[in-house]
Amino acid sequence: MNKLSINRIRLARWAAAALMICGVSLLISAAFAQSRSRPSIPPNQWPKEEIREKVKLGFTNALRRSAVDSNYRKRLLSFDVSDVRSAVQEELNKISGLEKEPIPPTILILFYEPEPEPDQATKLRSKELEEFVKRHQNHNYHVFWLPPVGDPTGAQYQTNIKCCYIPW
Repeated sequence: MNKLSINRIRLARWAAAALMICGVSLLISAAFAQSRSRPSIPPNQWPKEEIREKVKLGFTNALRRSAVDSNYRKRLLSFDVSDVRSAVQEELNKISGLEKEPIPPTILILFYEPEPEPDQATKLRSKELEEFVKRHQNHNYHVFWLPPVGDPTGAQYQTNIKCCYIPW
């Protein structure tokens, strides 16, 4: 009889352990399913649609100024995010209707000088890059390549934007 009760206790412990393992695995799978089904909330994107054309003009003006003003160009190439933001803000402030539209602190604006490459301004994006950007657009990141020094004529928002959304 003693041996029978020991086996029952052992069996009860194994059953309890198995049930606990099943319960924990159900909790974990439910947590994963819940986190996957939760819609991701996109960050507030800038600029608002009603001022995009004006902001586009401001970016174009900043690009053109960088081709003729070496001090301004150095500020745009700076790794100090606030310095780059204030340099772009200078050009935005010159546009009627944007004087009181500050660039939010969550916005990242980068400029770089591209490696020399023939016909870079007319080089088309690859189809794969276009598809990626369509799926993962983020208007909080603005990456531009600067025009050649001394030649502001070809500098435009449409041509010089390189990341992270389809141009407006």
